[in-house]
Formats: sequence, C-alpha cells, structure tokens
Amino acid sequence: MQRFDVGLAIDSAPWSTWQRRTTLLAALAILADGFDNQALSYVLPRLMQDWHQSREQLAAVLASGLIGVSIGAVSAGWASDRFGRRPVLICSTLLFGCMSLLLSASQSVTQLLILRLVSAIGMGGAMPVAVALVAEYAPPRMRTLAVTLTVVCLPLGGLMSGLVTSALLSEAGWRALFVVGGCLGIAAGLAHWIWLPESIRFLSRVPRRWPEAVRLGHAMGLEVREGATLFDSTERPRVAAGLHELLGPELRRQTLLLAAAYACALFGMQLTTSWLPSLLTSHQFDLVVASLGLSAYNFGGVLGTIAFGLFGLALNIRRATVGALMSAAVAAAALAALKMEPAVAQGQLLIALLALHGMFAHASQSMLAALGAFVFPTGVRASGSGTTVAFGRVVAALGSGWAGAWLTGYGTRPYFAAVGLSCIVTAGLVTMLGRGAPSSHADQADR
Repeated sequence: MQRFDVGLAIDSAPWSTWQRRTTLLAALAILADGFDNQALSYVLPRLMQDWHQSREQLAAVLASGLIGVSIGAVSAGWASDRFGRRPVLICSTLLFGCMSLLLSASQSVTQLLILRLVSAIGMGGAMPVAVALVAEYAPPRMRTLAVTLTVVCLPLGGLMSGLVTSALLSEAGWRALFVVGGCLGIAAGLAHWIWLPESIRFLSRVPRRWPEAVRLGHAMGLEVREGATLFDSTERPRVAAGLHELLGPELRRQTLLLAAAYACALFGMQLTTSWLPSLLTSHQFDLVVASLGLSAYNFGGVLGTIAFGLFGLALNIRRATVGALMSAAVAAAALAALKMEPAVAQGQLLIALLALHGMFAHASQSMLAALGAFVFPTGVRASGSGTTVAFGRVVAALGSGWAGAWLTGYGTRPYFAAVGLSCIVTAGLVTMLGRGAPSSHADQADR
C-alpha cells in the first residue's frame, strides 16, 4: 500500500490554478465579512440622528459586535479543528448574512444590539477558518501571499461598504446597507456550499476521509493512488486541539505574545473603524466627508496589504510587520497634529493621511495573520489563530467600545495619539515574538 506525504507534496508542488481558486473562494467570505463589519460604523451618525441616541448610548452596540466576533473566532476555530474548515466557514458566512438582513428591520437599540451580537459571531468565525484553509493549501513560499490576498478582502469589503453607503444612504436610507451586506454574505455561503473544498491537510489526519482527500489530490494534480495511506511529515502527526496545547511548553510564548499583539493592534484599528465617522461629524465635517475618510482608510488598507504581502515573499515577515506598525504610528501622529477644520484643503489632507495610516495599519494586520499561520501547526492552526484573535477583540471591545466614545468627546489629538500608541506597543510585542518561535515555523516566518 502506498504511503503518501500530503504536506511534502503540497510544499514542493507549484501553487496551482485549483489552489488559487480555493484561495479566492475563501477570500469571498472575508469580503462579505468586511462589508458587514463596517456597515454599522458608516451609518452610526445617521442612527444617532434618527433614533436620537448619543455616542455613549450606542457604544454598547459597537462593543457587542466586537464581543460577538471574539466568541465566533474561538468557537469556529475549535470547531474547524475538529470537524473541518469547510462546514464551519459555510455556517459562519450564512449566519452573518442572515443576521444582516434582520438588522435592516431592527426598530430599537436593544434589537440592534442583539442582532449585531449574533451577526458578529458569524463574522468572527469566518476569518480564522478562512486563513487556516488558505494556509493549508499554499506551499510555504507562497503562504504569506495567499494569506495576504485573503486578509486584504477585509478592508476591501469595508471600502465597498463605504461606496454603497455614499450611493444609497441619502436615497434608500441606512437599512438598505444591511440588506446589501446580508445578500452578499448569503451569496458567499452558497458559493462555498457548491464549490469550496475541505482542507486536504485536515483530511489527511482523518483516516475515514482519506478517499475524499485522494479525490482532492487528483484535482490538484498530485500523484496519489486510491487506497493510499496519507500522512503529513511537515506537521506533528497528532496534536490535541485544546487550550492546554496552545499554552503548553512549545507554543505558550507564541500564543501569549500573539494574543497581546492582536489586542493592541485591534484596539487602535477598532478606534478608527468604529468611531471615525462620528469623530469627523462632531468636528463639522459633513457625513459625505466622514464616509470618504473611512473609505480612504480602507482603500489605503487594500493597497498596503497587497504591497506588504508581495514584499513578504522576499522580506522577513516580522521585520516587515514592525516596519508597517511604526509607519502607522507616524501617520497617526500626523493626524493628531492636524488642525481639524471643514475647509476643502484640510479635508483633502485629512483623507490623504487617513489613507496612509490605513495602508500601514491594515498591512500589519495581514502580517499578524500570516505569522499566526506559520506559528501554529495544522492541528491547532484555526483554534490558535481564533483564540489569539478573540482575545484581541475582547480587549478591543472593552477598550475601544467605551474609550472611543470618551476620546471622541475630547477631540482628535488624544484620539489619534491613542491609535498611534497602540501601534508602537504592538511593534514591541511582535519584536519579542521573533525570539523563541518553534524552529520549523520560525524559519519559514523569517524568510
């Protein structure tokens, strides 16, 4: 009977058209995620006006979304390490798509809070599972680029949300934005149901599913025979997908440092994506300029994520991440020093600086996701990524949900100073992450 090394075969083969198509399918979930995730931020000023609510009263809704994302990231990560990437990604995408449609019919802050919480559970589950699936189909030399092309869809979805807001908000109202986001999420879930394959590395660890893995191997062009015994020499053969594994001697340092890095990075990012339109409208900028500011932030994020993903093929990933974070801190300092006036020239400079900050902030997020894909082996890759992201989002929920409402009341200088400080602290944590990673993964991350 043939013994076939799935991991070695993938790592030594070209990144095929079939694998690239799988990456694009997984990225579709993140595109819908990004659209739905930032829809509330765009409509928040209109909600405050229509429902006569203050920033502090709606802070709980924003915080519930971040908490829901954390719950989803942990639960989906653990579930996908047990039952597979495909079914969990399908359920996550359909969940936030359906909940977004229901959000369009909400009539009170309480309804909005509950529906946002449930919707965010689906959004939180999509990211770590999609990243794990993409990482497991890409050879190491292309893994950073593959993960980057997936993660870049988060700011791209946010950018799409801003463009749809500009087109629909004045005519159709804020509810139309959630209808569009819900349809996009449901369409992504149905596309996954029809075309998305399971991770072949995951299948190689489940003997009863080896025939399915063999069929996928044939579709990828791998020379694997029917009835072959499958294994993956590039990973530890048996890994318990539990918290004790993540906090065990081999992975404890990486888990804790990556979780802390996500906490600081997401705090700064959520301050921007959740509160920026409200901050700008409170300084006499109209809603169009406020929406353009967040759209510019996301557009910069798309460019920066792609650029750093390409650089990551040749550069040390950790050093590139630190460089992106420090550049984001410089851009935040420039925003803090900018005099906020609703003049045309000031508005243009503001939008340019937001695009610059978004370029580096989003790039650092994609590089953190790539680091997680390298640090954690297959058996705990989704749960490890999900747990560290979830911890970060909980901290971001507790911090940015309430601190954002407080900081926006004190003006732009302390607001952007807090954003810049979070980037600097994250850079320090990533630097520490580079010391003491498991050798098999650290070598790939440091290429």
